[in-house]
Amino acid sequence: MFLKLLLLVALIAGAPPLSSAEPCPGPEAPARIAQTASLDTSDGPIEIRAIEAPGTSQPPRLVLLGASCHPLLSLALGGVGREDPGPEPFPRLLRFRIDRVDGLPRPLLVATGAVVGGSDTLFETQLIAHEGGEYRALLHTPVRSLIEGGFYVGDLGPRIGPGIADWGLLWSAGESRVGPHRWALHRKRWDGREFRELPTLTTREKHEDATSALRELGVHYPDMTRAIADFEPYR
Repeated sequence: MFLKLLLLVALIAGAPPLSSAEPCPGPEAPARIAQTASLDTSDGPIEIRAIEAPGTSQPPRLVLLGASCHPLLSLALGGVGREDPGPEPFPRLLRFRIDRVDGLPRPLLVATGAVVGGSDTLFETQLIAHEGGEYRALLHTPVRSLIEGGFYVGDLGPRIGPGIADWGLLWSAGESRVGPHRWALHRKRWDGREFRELPTLTTREKHEDATSALRELGVHYPDMTRAIADFEPYR
């Protein structure tokens, strides 16, 4: 009865109604929540957070919180073990998307960290799902790509099925950054329990860009880093 009276007073006064659930506390400064989302699951709602620490060399973390703010997963991603060459730390960012891919565990979290360097940006991508009664990273190590390359999660094609792919250029002696290069394509297929590495494909010809390189290899995977709007200023 007392709670009902409080709610009535709040509504009359034009104040927002009281909530029975307090929000989970935020991280300690200088860390901040760069992205957050809620996800309803069979075990109840969870909160997903991308946490960054601007101005430091700390890698971002993906954090999953369950009932009563109980931590379900805390995963560092984006520049883990990567040292900054100078006194000014490189910008380190983290973004995620909640995806539903045929043949892969659902829902699937696709988390991508970005480490901005002087002449390039390193992207690291990990896949997270509820497997074996817990939330866990599905890849043994994150896939890595640079601005010139990319990554893709989805159907990899006939006789392969669902999986993840990443690609990038190959540097040969005497080659400059600008100009044609050979390219390599790495793919991992999902066998229902884990990802299995497939043989690496490399182009015979040198190509100016990834689109023509992938065309030679007979695939047309879109680069999913380009769908992350917050990464565009660092391309």
